[in-house]
Amino acid sequence: MKVLLTGSTGQLGFAIQKSSPKGIKLLSLDRNKFNLSQIKNIEETLNEIKPDFIINCGAYTNVDMAEDEKEMVMNINANSVKEISLYLKKNGGNLIQISTDYVFDGFNSKAYKVNDKVSPINQYGLSKAKAEKFIDEILGDTNQAVIIRTSWLMGTVSKNFLLTMLKLHQTRKEINVVSDQISCPTSTKTLSEACWKVVEMQMRKTLKKDNFMPILHWCDNGIASWYDIAVAIGEISAKSGLIDSPSFINPIKSEDYPTKARRPSFSLLDCTSSKEFLDLKGDYWRKSLETSIKSIVGQ
Repeated sequence: MKVLLTGSTGQLGFAIQKSSPKGIKLLSLDRNKFNLSQIKNIEETLNEIKPDFIINCGAYTNVDMAEDEKEMVMNINANSVKEISLYLKKNGGNLIQISTDYVFDGFNSKAYKVNDKVSPINQYGLSKAKAEKFIDEILGDTNQAVIIRTSWLMGTVSKNFLLTMLKLHQTRKEINVVSDQISCPTSTKTLSEACWKVVEMQMRKTLKKDNFMPILHWCDNGIASWYDIAVAIGEISAKSGLIDSPSFINPIKSEDYPTKARRPSFSLLDCTSSKEFLDLKGDYWRKSLETSIKSIVGQ
């Protein structure tokens, strides 16, 4: 099976390559080889590759800059997905689309289920919701596409909250971190395993019309604020020898840390049905964090 991976230099792309199973011919393309903003070139590139499966990790992920670069973020995150979906509808093949908890507004008081109504409050979330809509309109009746929504993704490379906090713990005595935004972190390792499980199920043809789930939720187990995660990163990093001692984490409110884009205050994903569907139990978020930090120590 030939699998095309977009966004190969990002943190999730790195993890997916690292965990690629045997029997897969993986073509990993970065933005230089497959630029999702160049909409007119997408069909031609896909015709040359003829993939059996596309794992679309390529995305515009700078949430604040997206507020100013609306056309760019919509092209990369949504219009490219429309072109990919049209190609697959015409030529066959399957898609895993990585989406986000930011398709929700954060006004819920309980974890979001896969069929809850989307209502994004920033341009990044809007672009991802638009991509989901294109997939549903074009491939909704074909069982060719699985959307995986995830939250607060953290890996061992690229740019993410884990690596940012590690650097701050190394250089500052005190750090201000928002404590009133609630969700759950997701390890790139566990998310990559979920992606490959979808590919495996499709290869074995176990995804039938009567049991197919077009949208999955995947994050690590538990619930946390950014503050909780920052404290845990300090504690685990000190224990692992990455830092001498943790910085003091000062919990602050979102209003005390203004950003250009609004963030959902509560975007926890209910992964129960998705983990049953994939037959994966997942790991507690702090355990996943510890695994990632130990991996950084060994790099």
